[in-house]
Amino acid sequence: MRYLPIFLLLLVSCITENISLENDPIIQKHFVENEIILLSSLLNYFDNEVLDMSKKKQINSAYVSIIEMVKDTSESKFNYVHLDEMNTLKLDSVLKTFPDSTKREIWYWYDSINSYTKDSTFVFDIHPNGKYGSFLEAAGKKSSFVMEYYEDFPIAAASTPTMHVNMILNADKLNLRLERERLIYAIHFVSILRAGMGNEI
Repeated sequence: MRYLPIFLLLLVSCITENISLENDPIIQKHFVENEIILLSSLLNYFDNEVLDMSKKKQINSAYVSIIEMVKDTSESKFNYVHLDEMNTLKLDSVLKTFPDSTKREIWYWYDSINSYTKDSTFVFDIHPNGKYGSFLEAAGKKSSFVMEYYEDFPIAAASTPTMHVNMILNADKLNLRLERERLIYAIHFVSILRAGMGNEI
């Protein structure tokens, strides 16, 4: 009987460690039910891509593998390894299920025109003043890594090189058992991937 409290403590710890987006109080505070369903579909897409690319069967080990691969390649080339291997048609299908009103709570997008060359660049970036920005700030109170990632937002009003470097080199500090922290990793790289797809889709 004396071991029962320890067992219960471990059980509660396991339950809280594996909390889903649907049951996460921080997610629930910032997004309504339909938005959480959409976020879950986006995370499901990204999780499956990570599993496919890593050739792993367990989601935690798959992310660990991808995070290390991104870090190793970026140290030599400073690029976003494996993004071009992700299925952009599937991503486009997932993002098309998001109403614009929901997308604007997470991202902003526009065509930027170079005043000298008149060349057009499609910008797709995280929206720091939407619901997602508020969620990041709240999630940061539970994770020093997430808070460090978030802190550039209020100043820059966009994702910054510091945020990119932090997500590449220090993402092993994420708690990968928490879906909300995997979602932060996913949205960071989905934003980069979607920007690269251009505005024709």
